[in-house]
Amino acid sequence: MARYRMATQANDKVTWQRWRDISREEYTRDLGENLTTSRLYHHLAILEEPWTRVSPDESFDAVVSQLLYYTKSLVLKTAFSNTRGSMLILIQRIVARNEEEAE
Repeated sequence: MARYRMATQANDKVTWQRWRDISREEYTRDLGENLTTSRLYHHLAILEEPWTRVSPDESFDAVVSQLLYYTKSLVLKTAFSNTRGSMLILIQRIVARNEEEAE
């Protein structure tokens, strides 16, 4: 529910961040009950996506966090099926950004 609310409040950064934090708390609490639920790691990775363009340092931190959660989602006994595609999209964005900076 909180992630849905986060998506509907996309026009206000403060509200969006508050709902993201609530979502993160819910997923983290659920992980405390069951560390082997790969879907929760996948959703935590999605929550790390920045709201708007941010500084290179903040962007780097978000990407590292996303890679961490996506990797956790993939290495569990039952991997979440959508994670592979999401991770590939993230890697493609990293490569594209690096190619732009190299030009």
